[in-house]
Amino acid sequence: MHSRLPQAIELGELASLLGQSQWHFCRAFKATTGTSPYQWQLQERTKMAQGLLLQTDMPLSLVAEATGFSDAMHLIRAFKKQTGQTPAAWRRENSLR
Repeated sequence: MHSRLPQAIELGELASLLGQSQWHFCRAFKATTGTSPYQWQLQERTKMAQGLLLQTDMPLSLVAEATGFSDAMHLIRAFKKQTGQTPAAWRRENSLR
């Protein structure tokens, strides 16, 4: 899954790679990781966005595109849900350190 980020990964594709139904795959994935495949993907995309926010001065629209979010608003909503801060606030706070 890491190698396919930031592309969307279809649940059916992952399940078929392992010869499982989507339901069994989701259940096994959550039992192993503690999160659903979709939430895992959002978390990983958020981590990628954090790296770009710290290492570049890219605008949010380009960070969103580079990390697989549909647009800057999707990135902002997902980022805030994961970190408790907007990407801009997180960038300001963490670039000072």
